[in-house]
Amino acid sequence: MTSTVRFSVSLPSDWRQIDLHPETRDQSCRELVREMVAAMPDLAPRADDITAYTRNLTDKAWRVGTKFCSVCAIPMEEGVLLASLTATALPRPASNTELSSVEWLSQSLPDPQWVQDGDWLQTVPVSLPSGHDAVRRFGVASQELEPHTPLVRAVIMETYIPTPTGTLMIGATSPAISMTDEILELFDILTQRFEVL
Repeated sequence: MTSTVRFSVSLPSDWRQIDLHPETRDQSCRELVREMVAAMPDLAPRADDITAYTRNLTDKAWRVGTKFCSVCAIPMEEGVLLASLTATALPRPASNTELSSVEWLSQSLPDPQWVQDGDWLQTVPVSLPSGHDAVRRFGVASQELEPHTPLVRAVIMETYIPTPTGTLMIGATSPAISMTDEILELFDILTQRFEVL
């Protein structure tokens, strides 16, 4: 079943949207990194890392049907802070269930595919400023950026917003696990900038 969820979003200027289409995304990633380095020259030594991060991100996002993808790269003393934000339209919960959409989603989220020492995830109901009730899963999880490659641990936040026409999943991730609390606070603020239409 195809979802028709529509949404709008307004993000801070240091977040930049990426083209996800396979035929154009590599060029889009290169141009994006050039723009980032021009705006923040301190990123220049990590340009190759940022390019690889955005390419892996866009490939994975396209494969799961993501509709929107944005990235942020901020120079810091210990390197560069990388983070991504995506929006994916999913089918709505089955209409014949006796549970509410939020309850159904809470019980239907898949278990993590990989678990390493130190990983943790928590699932909670949330009420967004837009008035929508949602389900949120957040924590530190292990991910495979490309098939058959070493796992990467990342801070993640996934917010599932049920609507009459489907479910909007807003995903946020960053490898900066040393700043988990600060990253999760940022992701919460950014998620609130999405509006279901």
